[in-house]
Amino acid sequence: MKDLELVVKILDEKLAEDLVIIDFEGKGSIADCFIICTAKNERHSDSLVDYLKEGLEGKVKIHHIDDEDPAWQIIDLGDILVHIFLKETRERYQLERLWSDYKVESL
Repeated sequence: MKDLELVVKILDEKLAEDLVIIDFEGKGSIADCFIICTAKNERHSDSLVDYLKEGLEGKVKIHHIDDEDPAWQIIDLGDILVHIFLKETRERYQLERLWSDYKVESL
């Protein structure tokens, strides 16, 4: 999945922390996978969204961006949902634990 690789590459290059992929492909979920990462602070969270918008332009269609709260921003790429959390918010919601029945891959 080349779109997934591109998103992970951008997030990794821009120092997103604790990158995790949850694979839902073929499971009838709203997406084939979630990419979850942690931003260092609110400014970094906003910057990660901007880097993704810039890096994906013309390559991957962005369906929607929910960037109202830098503590948890979501970018909908159709088959991929990117979740950018601040550390405290990620610990509170624990999406990896919630979806632990699926394949969870730490990068």
